[in-house]
Amino acid sequence: MQLHRKYAADGLVVMSLDIEPDEWNDKSKVLKFLTEQKADFHNYIFLDRGQAVQDWLDKHEGTPTPAVVLFDRAGKRVKVPDFKDADEEEAFVKKVLGQ
Repeated sequence: MQLHRKYAADGLVVMSLDIEPDEWNDKSKVLKFLTEQKADFHNYIFLDRGQAVQDWLDKHEGTPTPAVVLFDRAGKRVKVPDFKDADEEEAFVKKVLGQ
């Protein structure tokens, strides 16, 4: 959310997707968290409990949540390394943005 606030004007688009099965039945918990965090970007709860969840995990290499999946300006997925800290993550985002 901090990166969204800082780099949205530079073209960074952020959205959240909740795929956790134990949260599907309690959307209010998810919405409360997003509201508290002031997540003022598009937020989705993945309600398909079947093969689509596994397809997502397979496509994104089993990325655990919370996860960062980054796409460049052309819509191509950028391989995201495991970040040691927030500064390293921000430097990577800046690089993808061309800064």
